[in-house]
Amino acid sequence: MCVSFLALPHTAVGQASSGRVDSLAGQLAAYMQPYTAMGDFSGRILIAKAGVVLFDTAFTAPGTRASRRDTRFGIGSVTKTFTAAAIGLLAERGKLRLSDSLGKYLPELGAGRAATIAQALDHASGIPDYYTQPEYPSLRTRPISLTRFATWIGAKPLDFAPGTRGSYSNSGYALLALIIERASGMPYAQYIETALLRPLGLRATGQLATVRGALAAGLNPAQPPRMLAPAIPPDLSWLAVSGSMYSTTGDLLRWVTAIRSNRRVGFSRQPDAYGWHAEGDSLLEQNGRIPAGYTTQVTTYPRSGLTIIVLSQVQADVVGAITRDVTAIMEGRAYRRPVLRSTAILPDTAVASYVGTYAFAPGFAVTVRRDATGLQLAGPEGDFFPLEPLGGSRFFYRPVYVPVQFVRDSAGCDVLLWNGEARATRVASP
Repeated sequence: MCVSFLALPHTAVGQASSGRVDSLAGQLAAYMQPYTAMGDFSGRILIAKAGVVLFDTAFTAPGTRASRRDTRFGIGSVTKTFTAAAIGLLAERGKLRLSDSLGKYLPELGAGRAATIAQALDHASGIPDYYTQPEYPSLRTRPISLTRFATWIGAKPLDFAPGTRGSYSNSGYALLALIIERASGMPYAQYIETALLRPLGLRATGQLATVRGALAAGLNPAQPPRMLAPAIPPDLSWLAVSGSMYSTTGDLLRWVTAIRSNRRVGFSRQPDAYGWHAEGDSLLEQNGRIPAGYTTQVTTYPRSGLTIIVLSQVQADVVGAITRDVTAIMEGRAYRRPVLRSTAILPDTAVASYVGTYAFAPGFAVTVRRDATGLQLAGPEGDFFPLEPLGGSRFFYRPVYVPVQFVRDSAGCDVLLWNGEARATRVASP
């Protein structure tokens, strides 16, 4: 049997115009209704043009509390933009150089010592992502210091020689935090606070471990009809630097504005858009999803001055699609409205036949298991989330927002993601 991850079905909608909708608020409410009804989104959307807020409101899933403008959300990998800015600031102040080797500051490292700070910023160090390490699921509930983390990950073989290619690595950014501490003489959180947050007036931004103010409760997908359940995060020390911060829509708008205007850090003078994804001067964005139950997307279009910030307290990675469609709405282009998924009940015999481990490549596999509620799937990091039944052999996996289908072919049992671009063969059964 094979599992295929396909595109979420949408219904085409015509171009946005004032003649077809009463207001931007009404249009967005109609667009977001399926996402909130399915429990795929609960949070806030901010839209600004040239720094002026046009829209900042809550879209709330059933059974959750409506957020306010001062409600904090975990921001996941948007944390990396603060880490990268802190490194840039230390470089501008002569405390380090981007060409310095990691080993200059981190003697704990093994094979990764030769990688440079710039390569770690750019996910080109070769240091493996800790989420892919087989012992991580058993370690994630225990606190870990940055020094112990550096020793642990530094003993692992590199995925590739530094600078020869790129591969997303949360580990690299955790190591950058330790470099920030050793170059600045301050704990990471203190340096971020004193060097960036206070000078920029980001009073509603900080570390999840010491949150100040109202924090939206992080939620994970659950099987129908419940749909949502409280998130059970790892020890927050594992999120340090790569996904450890919280913020609000307003503070993130201030952060984007500061980055684009080179306040505090000469972002435009850096050799790369470290911590961000950039497409020339047309796009700057970063997203995040963390097991504490949050997803985030921050996107700005420098040419038009449009900024869209999407914060959700649900670990369902729909924020990218929302940003894409809201952009189309704002630009008066055609967009696609989501439709409600129809769930189904499967016979126990069918459910049992899909259980097993499916390998995409050596060292990377997903596991499908069953419990009293139905089927669940987990990646290498060990978090099991429900496979929502759609009927027959089709399911939907909400954390990464992809449909899944089990099929049998002449080669055996495969998992196909995104229209067959990646395949995983079942390598173990119960």
